[in-house]
Amino acid sequence: MTGEKKYLNPKTKRALKHLSLLHLFTPSGLHFSSILGLLFFSNKLKIIFIFLALIFSFKLGPLYALQRVIWFYALNSILKSTKLSFSMTFLLSLVVNQYELSPLSFLFSFIFWFIIMFYKASSVNKIFLLFITQMSIALIMGSSFNLLSLVINPSLTVLITLVFPFLLFSFYLDIFNQLRSSIYNNLELIINYCDFDIFRITPSIFIILICLLILHKKRRLIVMSFLILSFNKNNNETLYRKNSEKIYPLAPHVEVLNQKIRIINFIDRRCRMRDFNYFCKKKPSTLGGLSI
Repeated sequence: MTGEKKYLNPKTKRALKHLSLLHLFTPSGLHFSSILGLLFFSNKLKIIFIFLALIFSFKLGPLYALQRVIWFYALNSILKSTKLSFSMTFLLSLVVNQYELSPLSFLFSFIFWFIIMFYKASSVNKIFLLFITQMSIALIMGSSFNLLSLVINPSLTVLITLVFPFLLFSFYLDIFNQLRSSIYNNLELIINYCDFDIFRITPSIFIILICLLILHKKRRLIVMSFLILSFNKNNNETLYRKNSEKIYPLAPHVEVLNQKIRIINFIDRRCRMRDFNYFCKKKPSTLGGLSI
């Protein structure tokens, strides 16, 4: 309800990253639109709710994505123009320094909003383009990606949009706790069950290119691409065999700033224990740092 991800089970959090589902636990457009949908019977009540939320938005602290959504709805109720409201929202976000405070949140919001609002295509094609975008982000961030995201992500997004008002009111009114816990537990089971190793890949430019060609129905280019891939397969396998994964020692202990149970903060990197090894990232970096 609060977007505080530190309370998530580490295994579930990894599965959420692989399936690109962390947005379910970040109060934003999905959650605000879900509550606003309850007022479908009255435009006046919607406007009143939006402007009450606008007043409250300045006390939301680090929930920048939710702030942007509220600003967009407020601007759009006055300007009556999606494009202008979208531009004004992100301009206002820059003015109040949101990019500096949380660059990834700002960039992800901008990219995904733009696709959802302005990409003129069928719902299926739009979902596929969002999938390609998520895969591209995983490539930039150097993380693995679950192919089931193509189906699981839109399905669970719709499901959470429908049940979120109940979860919110149950949480704040402290009622129907058993049913709410049951929903959370089943959601966690689905997420962990779908995170099979067999469906997890490390994205590459080639895979993303193939997906873009599929999206735009370039059949001849797809066939040519697969022929090139099969021709180079043996060379690639030989190259990977020669370059086995290297394991480096941690930095000297004198460079440690602070240490927690599974995390060590060094002067120039942050290391987190996973599967009995520490995985480190250089800092500072607005894109998460280079994996070491």
